[in-house]
Amino acid sequence: MLKVNKKGLAWLEIIIIIAVLIVVFVLARIGINNAQVKSRDIERVAGVKQIQNALEFYFYHRNRYPVLENAVLGASDFKLLCDTDSGFQTNNEGCVKIYLEEISPAPTPPAENAYVYNNSDGQNYKLTFILEKGVGGLAAGEHIATPTGME
Repeated sequence: MLKVNKKGLAWLEIIIIIAVLIVVFVLARIGINNAQVKSRDIERVAGVKQIQNALEFYFYHRNRYPVLENAVLGASDFKLLCDTDSGFQTNNEGCVKIYLEEISPAPTPPAENAYVYNNSDGQNYKLTFILEKGVGGLAAGEHIATPTGME
């Protein structure tokens, strides 16, 4: 039969319980952080695919992509994509067709992450973005989306 200690828990038992709780907390926090990073990466890839689809509609109607250099999509000057000559605009003024009504900025962190659009000839664009850990076969780091896919 077990002896019951009338004084309560010993110091060693309390220290062990605290240590176990700390380990559980740390493991849970690591899991939450990994889930947040993966969620942001999934959101980035989905955002890029959404922009690519809108660009294809633009190309279909205009027979070219918008010509812009170093445009940070989702920033104040480039909030939507419509059928005007410039394509990316702050608002829908002058738009007949809107291909992407609201371009969300790339999720952060990292702080330098953004969807950066470049196209000098109207035919081949590059949309640069950063993944934190990687998702869907894309590794962590900088990636480029083009009319032919993502690299």
